[in-house]
Amino acid sequence: MQLRDKWLWAYVLRLMKEEDYQLIKFPVEEQKQQLQSNEQENTVTSAVLLRNDGRSFQMLRLQAVDSVWGATLNRDIRSLSDQAKEIKKRLKAKELSILNVYVFPYEKDAYLLEPIEKLNRLTEDKITVISNAVFIDTEQSLTEWGIPQNDLASFGLNTEQDKINLQRLEWISTEEILKEVKAEEKKKEKEFHSTFNYGKPKFTYLFLIINFIIFAFIEWQGSSTDPETLIQYGAKWAPAILEGEYWRFITPVFLHIGFIHILMNSLALYFLGNLVEKIYGSFRFLWIYLFAGFTGTVASFVFSSNISAGASGAIFGCFGALLYFGLQRRNLFFRTLGNDVIIILIFNLGIGFIVPVVDNYGHIGGLVGGFLAAMIVSLPAQNKKRLEKIASGLVAIVLVVSMLGIGFTKDHEDDVALLIQATIEINQENYTEARDLLERAIELGDQRPEVFLQLGAVYNQVEQFDEAIEVFNRALDGGATQPELYFQLAYAQLKLGDYENGEKNLLETIYRDPDIVEAYYNLTLIYIDQEEYEKAFEVLDRAAEREITDERTDELYERLNDFYEELQNGA
Repeated sequence: MQLRDKWLWAYVLRLMKEEDYQLIKFPVEEQKQQLQSNEQENTVTSAVLLRNDGRSFQMLRLQAVDSVWGATLNRDIRSLSDQAKEIKKRLKAKELSILNVYVFPYEKDAYLLEPIEKLNRLTEDKITVISNAVFIDTEQSLTEWGIPQNDLASFGLNTEQDKINLQRLEWISTEEILKEVKAEEKKKEKEFHSTFNYGKPKFTYLFLIINFIIFAFIEWQGSSTDPETLIQYGAKWAPAILEGEYWRFITPVFLHIGFIHILMNSLALYFLGNLVEKIYGSFRFLWIYLFAGFTGTVASFVFSSNISAGASGAIFGCFGALLYFGLQRRNLFFRTLGNDVIIILIFNLGIGFIVPVVDNYGHIGGLVGGFLAAMIVSLPAQNKKRLEKIASGLVAIVLVVSMLGIGFTKDHEDDVALLIQATIEINQENYTEARDLLERAIELGDQRPEVFLQLGAVYNQVEQFDEAIEVFNRALDGGATQPELYFQLAYAQLKLGDYENGEKNLLETIYRDPDIVEAYYNLTLIYIDQEEYEKAFEVLDRAAEREITDERTDELYERLNDFYEELQNGA
């Protein structure tokens, strides 16, 4: 039995060193049943090893067996087969192969082999479970039973070439072999730790702090959701870039639009940035993050006319860096974080295609940029990949130059950009410029009622009342029902002396929103002009009841009251 245990652990050691297996705990639960009744110094006589090729996992289960009933062996084989689905699920494996080996210290007996022969293979739902036996006797001979050579080869085993020299094992103690196994475990653990803890997340935390400071500053200056404020402080805005403000290719990475935006990006940066900076190191991460943010902004500049801001492009660059890590360390990638990274990436890209306000061009640009940036600097242990670095650097240069060439020669005038610019001009009270921009947007095909409403309000400001009435009616025909529409239409009608329709639309305004004080004020003026003083008082009283009066309505009420008293006294 000593020889059997030595062979088991010597074989475990060879598989760990030569076949990239890892010694693991049983993935589902500790065995409640022990197949052997081993009383020799509490020596552990079972081992489970795991390795993978991408998402295809192989598990090798070795058990040293003394005397055992065939029914117990049968039950153990069935139990492992029943647990195989749960093992596959926990490993998130696409395919799972399990080799279940029983190591006996004596020559084979028919009653032991019967359950193995009967249940030696299960294949179901991309799961294969193979059971077999190995027999070691006192004459230092080793025989295997019940497993085809091609199955052995797939697990890194070969009955002809990989036999352990049993005679040599007599001169080595079990403790010495176990010591080597522990040393190999520590070596693999150290390699794992060094891979995922190469650097410390210094820049990740620095970027988080910078983002929140800038967000607070912009909120203090105006609003992070106000287009004008965003453009003022560095958001991606194609007209400004075309005028020479090239720094806008990087400043959007540090701006965010609203609290939810910065919160979600900060959470993503905290987890992804931490991971990427630990794998690549701080300065490689700094390069990856900033280059991905830059390429994300460039892609947005080429394909989107919207204002753009946020760290999303740089964060997707972290995804790109993790994909490059997966390409270089494929097995480790899928053994640890690969499935989660791919699922989250696909989910976020899918959201970008579904939700219109999300700038997916920036996301994709950042993803590609992050992959290329990681390829240029490579992983810390791959500094000698000069040809790959040069090639990826050339690809990055060609890609960026080509994208910039397209962006600077492209006509960025579309209805979205025109509407944004028009809103900025309105806020700055540049109504003539706003009118021209809105008219151009409608010419380009934007026929939305809200655009007609906005243009009509601008026409009122520049005293083009006939044009205002025309576009307001187009908005009504398009299904618009906003109280503001009826109020602005009434204003234009009153300016042209159409008191009948003006009164009608002011009443409709109050019906749809009884808290617009200007509607009460203008309606009162109509009734005074028509000498319908009782109606004028009634309108002002309704405003007072709703507690929405202001200085103008109060003054109008006093003037109306004085005039009405004089009129009564004169009568």
